[in-house]
Amino acid sequence: MKKILLMFSLMMLSTATVFAQEGGIQISTDKQTYYFGDFLKFTINVDNVTGDFAVIHIVDSSGKKSSPINLPISEKITTITAPNPFGAEIFGEGEYTLEVDYDRKYHSTKFFVKDSGKVVIPVWIKDLGAWWIEGLISDSEFAKGIEYLIESNVIVIQQQAVQENHESSIPDWFRYTTELWIQEDNGISDEEFANALAHLIKIGVIVINASDESEQT
Repeated sequence: MKKILLMFSLMMLSTATVFAQEGGIQISTDKQTYYFGDFLKFTINVDNVTGDFAVIHIVDSSGKKSSPINLPISEKITTITAPNPFGAEIFGEGEYTLEVDYDRKYHSTKFFVKDSGKVVIPVWIKDLGAWWIEGLISDSEFAKGIEYLIESNVIVIQQQAVQENHESSIPDWFRYTTELWIQEDNGISDEEFANALAHLIKIGVIVINASDESEQT
């Protein structure tokens, strides 16, 4: 009986310690499930504003942590929206934990990421498009960057549908489309941009190098 009481006391002490560590801070997301293309939005509530930074980590189901994100806390309630949406390039489907450390206190919450089939183009492709429009990279260099979207199945092209074309440059209308796409609130979605890219690939204006299986023999 004494052993049972001792174990119960230790359990209560451990629980009290956890609550003491978490007291005074809370983190929550605006939804429990996000889909590719959604933006993570979370709120941090603190009892005291100390001037310290809150340190955020995102942890996947295997326990792998993201690099620390330092956020300034100047008010008791701080709401943050991630600058980039969830995408398969970084986030796989599954459960994630959002952790916060602040003023020696800790709290966490869980959320899920799922694939809805929506086209989400990596943010760095917009940087590539901007360099191409500004003339910092050539058409062929831009096309090489686009290969990534094919290899990662962001854009799916049936090989038999690709036509031969001897044009050496990408048409001006696509430069205009790209310029609109890289701007915020432009009305051109990732899916629409991907469809325009797919059209140029199908007619052979943008040539994607197919993998050469003979090199493996």
